[in-house]
Amino acid sequence: MLTERYAAALTRMKKLFDQEAGPGCCLMVRQIAELGAEPVPLNRWRFPEDNLAYLKARAEALKRAWQARSMLDDDSLPTLSPYYGIAEHSAFIGGPVAFETDTSYHQPILDAADGWRQLAPDPDNSWLNMFREGSAYYRDQWSDDFFIKQRGAYGPMDLANMIRGNDLYYDFYDEPQAVLGLMDFCVAANRCLPRPADRPDARLLGRDHLRLRHLDAKGQLRPPQRRRLLPLLA
Repeated sequence: MLTERYAAALTRMKKLFDQEAGPGCCLMVRQIAELGAEPVPLNRWRFPEDNLAYLKARAEALKRAWQARSMLDDDSLPTLSPYYGIAEHSAFIGGPVAFETDTSYHQPILDAADGWRQLAPDPDNSWLNMFREGSAYYRDQWSDDFFIKQRGAYGPMDLANMIRGNDLYYDFYDEPQAVLGLMDFCVAANRCLPRPADRPDARLLGRDHLRLRHLDAKGQLRPPQRRRLLPLLA
């Protein structure tokens, strides 16, 4: 089912961006009210100790949801990636994280606009290791049921807001030079994150797939980007 579903969706996506085919659209049903959502509460687990147990429970719940909607022939793809809530985008910098049922929150850790000078991103941080472990687990154990996605990323401004809190917006006026330094720090910190193209066999799926096809059709991918990214969609 997985291969057939992907082939059908890919054919429709290619047709969508075929200028000779005329207008079209991509249909993705995000949720079916009658099915509901089977939660796997984040706040019932201990991380990183329960990482693999949590990821297994989440994959099993999502598999049941996809089986229930298997007859729905839309353009959605059964994709899967590690998920730990919104704090996953900044917790690797350090500091406390509070888990809720379906998301998490990273507590601001900077008491001053130039506090970033005392921070040092750690490529071996436990949060990054959880993602690496989770991605490898999903690729090894769940590739027959899902297409394994790469995680998203926050931009430097979002990351700065997470670790400084809303005081960041006062800093724009009170300490603009410190904010520029914080932005540079956040750019460097984001380079610690795993990137989709770091693996030669990585595949960009879901919205990434659609977005790249759109950019390519409009001629907005530069030759180096095109050579590197488009083979991932094949």
